[in-house]
This record gives sequence, C-alpha cells and structure tokens, in this order.
Amino acid sequence: MDPHPSKMRITKYNLLPKSTTFVGKHHGRVVLTMSLIPDSEHGLPMDSLFKRELDQMRSRGRYIAEVGNLASDPNFRNRNQNVPMNANKIMHNYAHRYLNIHDLVIAINLRHKWFYRNILMFKKISGKRDYDYVKGAPAVAMPLELLKLNESYLRAYGNSTAPPRNLHHFFFGEMLDTCFVLSVLDAAPARGVILDLGVGTARIPINIRRFSDRHAIWALDISQSMLEIAAKNIETAEALDIHCVRVDMKRLPSTGCLRGYGHQSCGHASSSRAHPHAQRGFKGPQA
Repeated sequence: MDPHPSKMRITKYNLLPKSTTFVGKHHGRVVLTMSLIPDSEHGLPMDSLFKRELDQMRSRGRYIAEVGNLASDPNFRNRNQNVPMNANKIMHNYAHRYLNIHDLVIAINLRHKWFYRNILMFKKISGKRDYDYVKGAPAVAMPLELLKLNESYLRAYGNSTAPPRNLHHFFFGEMLDTCFVLSVLDAAPARGVILDLGVGTARIPINIRRFSDRHAIWALDISQSMLEIAAKNIETAEALDIHCVRVDMKRLPSTGCLRGYGHQSCGHASSSRAHPHAQRGFKGPQA
C-alpha cells in the first residue's frame, strides 16, 4: 500500500471497542503489527469484496473476526519467524479464549496462500478477486476454525515433527508448560534458587525465565548430550542466566556448591548475562 504522510493507517474498524492491534518488537524495535477486528453491526473490511461468503458463515451462527493490517519490517521479515509466529499465537489465544471467536477470516494475497493453507490450516472459501483495500492485489477469502484448531494441528503435525517446528506443540503443548511454571512460581519464595532436575530440552527453565528474573535457575542433567541441546535452546530463546550443570542426581551437591561444580563439569555454565530482565529478550520456538 502507499505510505501515508502520518506514517499510520487508521480506519473506522480500528476505533471499534473490541478491535485490537498486536505489536511485535525485536530488541525494542517495532517489526510487526497485526489487527484483530471482531464482527459487529459495522461489518468487516472483507465485506466489501467477500460479503456473500462471510454472510454464509454468519447464517450458521458463527462469530467471526478478521485478521488484517498485517505489516512487517522488510529488513526483518525474511530473517526471523519468532516474532510473527508468537504474535499469531497470542492473537489466536486472545480471539478464542477472551473474545470467544469461532473463526478467524483473512483476505490473503495469492503469493501467501500456500503458507496459510498448508501450514496454518486456513481453508479457501472464495475464488480470486482484486481487493481494492490492498491496492487491487488479487486475494482469496480464507477462514480458520479456532474451535477445532487443536484437533486440526494434532492431526497434521502429531508426533511426526520435532517440537521446534511442530505447530501443535507450539500453539497448545506450551500451554501446559506455562500452567506448570506459574504454579511453581506461585509456590516458590519471591527470590531464591530454582533447580530443574533432569532438564531435558530446557522447556521448563526457559518458561520460568519468561515470567521471573528474580530467581537463580540451575538446569541439571546427567547427560552431556542433553545439556548441549538445552544450552542451544536457552541461547536461541535468549533466556538469560540459566546455568546448565552436568551432575548425577544421586550425588547432588548443595546449591552453594553448584556454581563451582558447573564450571568443572559443563561448558555451558551460563547462556548470557546481557540484560537483567530476561523476558524482554525471549524468543519462542521457531516454526
């Protein structure tokens, strides 16, 4: 679209009380935006071109919301999918759990149809039409049924794909991790040491660091190969000050001795110390 002198794009739909714009940042710089516009008596932007298809969904009692105003920094979009995928995840959860939306709908450029259909599981419900809202680019209408998303992603991805690229794990598996982490932090003192015994791939300590920068986190495992995987995941997530230590749980040292113990036995004693607030640098799993 053509740039506006104000460097903003605001429509009447952005002013509606339930409309929400999600902003993605990378190291403090805005690199992505997307808007969620729930259906109302004012309709949706897509009604200008796909009203017949949207009315068919409405006639079945579906509460729909349009995903629009998708914009990303051209210098960033091809380098890193963490921010857009996490923005999608937050938007999906907000639409489904807070607004009780049944279906997301999107008018998607034909160049991106493959990704939305084959990866995100949107379905095409219209033919190609020129969409004036985006300078006449050819677009198709595609909905995503949120009520069956868990089932759809499980059927499509199941256990056949490793967690970093498994969208079922990304959208739904991590919810269990988050609930567990919040229960741990609720029971833990306000400050202190948290030990993860048998850290595996480091999912839990990474999630703990997302929610707390007040605890020292030690990730322990007897397997050097698992510690190397954990350290790599910690570095990728930019989860600061998580210490990986190779140790036999049957001979667990006191927490006061862990720092020296870790330096002796593991080459990944700390992932990083660049910033005291770890969650600001967090990057979710890639997809």
